[in-house]
Amino acid sequence: MNVDIPTAVSEEEIARLRELATGRDVLELGSWLGHSTVQMAAVARVVHSLDWHRGDDHAGHAETLAPFVENLKRYGVDEKVILHVGLSDVVLPLFRPGAFGFAFIDGFHTQEQCAKDAEAVARVLAPGSYLAFHDYGINPNREVPFGVTEAVDAFVADGKAKMVGVVRTLAVVRLA
Repeated sequence: MNVDIPTAVSEEEIARLRELATGRDVLELGSWLGHSTVQMAAVARVVHSLDWHRGDDHAGHAETLAPFVENLKRYGVDEKVILHVGLSDVVLPLFRPGAFGFAFIDGFHTQEQCAKDAEAVARVLAPGSYLAFHDYGINPNREVPFGVTEAVDAFVADGKAKMVGVVRTLAVVRLA
């Protein structure tokens, strides 16, 4: 599917996300303008997209809700996407355990937040489900450095998941 929405997710990463999302109830943390949301919604049963749409120190602080919704409509997937506007710490506890078959985390990239998101998302995924993290292996020299790699490696080391593979900067794990 050719999508012209700006994104930092590569074509190879999108292909893997689509494969993992096919036919499943998907949870996405961090949607920005909706490129990955549109791609997954095209093949998923449903996508629950969670973002507060105000940005952060990594993505910038733009309001993204209106263009996000416009992109969902433009690509005809708006009826397959359920929006959850808020912070993951507040919204994730509202989902029932085992509600999703796949999750994609591309939220705030600090080690602390990524680790908190991974723990909370694991509780709402069915056993044996896949969980993908974007920006694995990246630690840009920034005021607020990325900590995705450290959070994912710790999550795996703690026995909560098994590393399945990495496509560019997309780490995929399978829950234990």
